[in-house]
Amino acid sequence: MSMISFHIYPISKVGLTTIKNMVLICKTYNSKKANNTLLNFC
Repeated sequence: MSMISFHIYPISKVGLTTIKNMVLICKTYNSKKANNTLLNFC
């Protein structure tokens, strides 16, 4: 399973690229998440 870094709050929704706004997620779920925040996606 391939993992990538992922913005909890997307950049398009004023999310920052900081350690507090990043988690690891599998590529499959990242592509499904689109422009949603992590909380809205789950």
